[in-house]
Amino acid sequence: MRNIPYPPEKIEDGIGFLANQLSFALRQNATRECEAIGYRATPEGLGILFLLSRQDGLPQSQISEFLAKDKAAITRLLNALEKEGLVKRDHDKDDRRVVHSHLTPKGKKAVEDILPAFHSFFIEVFDGIDADEFDVARKVLRQIIANLKKRGDG
Repeated sequence: MRNIPYPPEKIEDGIGFLANQLSFALRQNATRECEAIGYRATPEGLGILFLLSRQDGLPQSQISEFLAKDKAAITRLLNALEKEGLVKRDHDKDDRRVVHSHLTPKGKKAVEDILPAFHSFFIEVFDGIDADEFDVARKVLRQIIANLKKRGDG
């Protein structure tokens, strides 16, 4: 295995720089996609909605861990989603300290409306990238994340 030269000659070739640019562009575009179909949503809020659409009833601690956000940020996001009627929360019957989050019917409808728009959006975003290249990119990113977590920094 050959060593990866780091830092790169040009800052814009750095993995951190590229990851930040990708994250920023995805966030901006996701917000615009939602606004275009009548939803005012943050990318973080969307992350919670999409996560709950697949795993309803998650405790806030698991949402926090999955989305790599601190618990206070998740609480603020859930407060906003609850205020909009997209999410409801309830306390665990055995441990009142644990709070579970659920999509409301309005939240489920939002996900149903947003997913087709995002499907079209990502088809456009991934244009020119073949499935094998995409799989390699995903594998590399997961390995970098795993390496950072091993260090205790991720």
